[in-house]
Amino acid sequence: MTDTAVGEKSFGIVCDSGCDLTPAQLGRLGVALVPHHVNAGQQSWLDRVNVSDDDALERMGVRGTDAMVEEAGADELLAAYRRLVDEGCKIIVSVHSAKALSAMCGRAREAAARLGDAARVEVLDTGTASIGTGIVVERLSAMRAAGVPLEDALLAAREIAAGVRLMFIPASSSRLVRRRARSRHSGLVSRASMLRVRLVGERGLFLVSRGEVTQTMRSTDIADLCGRIAHAMSAIAHAEGPLDYVELYGCDRKALRPLEKPLDTNEFEAERMGVTRVSPSNVGFVGRPAVGVAFVPDSLFERVGANQPTDVPADD
Repeated sequence: MTDTAVGEKSFGIVCDSGCDLTPAQLGRLGVALVPHHVNAGQQSWLDRVNVSDDDALERMGVRGTDAMVEEAGADELLAAYRRLVDEGCKIIVSVHSAKALSAMCGRAREAAARLGDAARVEVLDTGTASIGTGIVVERLSAMRAAGVPLEDALLAAREIAAGVRLMFIPASSSRLVRRRARSRHSGLVSRASMLRVRLVGERGLFLVSRGEVTQTMRSTDIADLCGRIAHAMSAIAHAEGPLDYVELYGCDRKALRPLEKPLDTNEFEAERMGVTRVSPSNVGFVGRPAVGVAFVPDSLFERVGANQPTDVPADD
């Protein structure tokens, strides 16, 4: 997909680094990136802008979750919107992860209000996260390139977002696991639950879909958790048809091995579109050992913009 001047596009697209598409991919898609901030020790940088992923992960330490991540603010979103306006853009779609996991949709609405009448800004809450949001961003760009009118593209993007499921296994030290323990328990019960997670190495399997974050099971056996992902994909494929999916991992691609084995099956029809290492800012949230998959029914993925090249992560 070739780059196109903003003025030649029917609408602009903005997203943040939580979508797990690389700056190079976003550049090819013609999508403006607003990066998050990562802080590790005495060092701070813009995610995937100032520092390479390898250097960032080295700075973030053994677990990754010890680093602090500060999501981009409304001021930074507003600056991105204004740059697009200066380039002749009158309509902007700002695409971000589920508000259950990210504050970006609220900040995007604040920035849109401050922009005023300079441009129309549509904030799209994907209800998912990570490369699940990336899939929505990529499809929206493909629809724009195919000449799909804005209202039709927005409707289709929301339908795609509703069909995306993100299933992942974060590190036991992840903020998501700690936050869930605090929300479900209190006092000694909460501390005992977290102590069990640390001592026995128990990890959780999470589903993010339609704005909801659900822990579906916990186990000390990563193969058991990965098998549950394949089982869920099989059930959805039989109900909704063939799937397209992207595998994701936090740091070491070898972590995907327990997942790829159960996905290598003829029990259901699915096509792997690619593999992505999540952004360092997301590593700060889910941890270095994180592994998972984002998938969507092929009928949704290919319905519009099917004649456009797909640009989802593929580091095979």
